[in-house]
Amino acid sequence: MRKPMRMKPAGLWKRLEQFATPAAVLAEWQEALGADFGDFRDFVHATDELALEYPCTNRPSCACRHEVVPMRMVAACRCEPRDCESIALEPKDVLVYALDTRKLCGAIRVPLGFEAPPDENAVVDGTRGTWPVGTYGQTRSPVFLTVRLTEGDF
Repeated sequence: MRKPMRMKPAGLWKRLEQFATPAAVLAEWQEALGADFGDFRDFVHATDELALEYPCTNRPSCACRHEVVPMRMVAACRCEPRDCESIALEPKDVLVYALDTRKLCGAIRVPLGFEAPPDENAVVDGTRGTWPVGTYGQTRSPVFLTVRLTEGDF
């Protein structure tokens, strides 16, 4: 049984809406989720993808996306005029972490009492960004999680 999330769901959804895609470096996940990141950490996993950009973590922040310079292992500010210093990085800092939709669907399913779907890894034909959460009660109605990038996509 998965541990329940302690975050308030409404706050979670608002925070997830900050992402253009449900994948980012850990620094972005941490900044977006704030103090709730610890409770959410199990729902992201490292991918093989390396970030080309990195959020400004300087204080004060210039709020721009810094360019990752792999040879120097820094994230360089590209603002005009340049507002802040480059950020020193380690190889783990540039790993992209993606939302683990299977785990998230499980965490949604358990407290709502849905039954597990026949195949948790199923791809729903013609519906990119949609995953099976489970089935609802005696009606056996399927329940899905859909993540869309824009209102038009939704």
